[in-house]
Amino acid sequence: MYPHPEMCTIRHENHAQCLKLIQKAMADPASEPQCRKLYETVGVYLGYGLAQYCEFYKIDHVMILGRVSKGAGGDLMLEVAKKVLETEFPEYAGIQFHTQMITSRLLASVLQRPPCQSSSLPDQQVSLIN
Repeated sequence: MYPHPEMCTIRHENHAQCLKLIQKAMADPASEPQCRKLYETVGVYLGYGLAQYCEFYKIDHVMILGRVSKGAGGDLMLEVAKKVLETEFPEYAGIQFHTQMITSRLLASVLQRPPCQSSSLPDQQVSLIN
């Protein structure tokens, strides 16, 4: 029977609350050195995991989403992942990381540009639904 009844009992609210505490600890100078190790470890796993995927898929860009990619910890995680790729897998060092924040800024800048004045293109309205 799919899904197994026990598969539907996982609650992610607890994980989200833990992540908030970790991010708060990362901002505290007293706990930052210890907390930093968590993000470095996740970065190492991310780098090695991406390298493994690259054995099967051609990957040029990776979009990293979610709260874990936010703030100083998220920046550290991506920095470590890039370092793993550059050091251990130089053939994959060109992979570009993108985060939701960068993508949102890029989208906002595109939406602020004036519409195309070419008569060969129809006028198009762009709207975002939040």
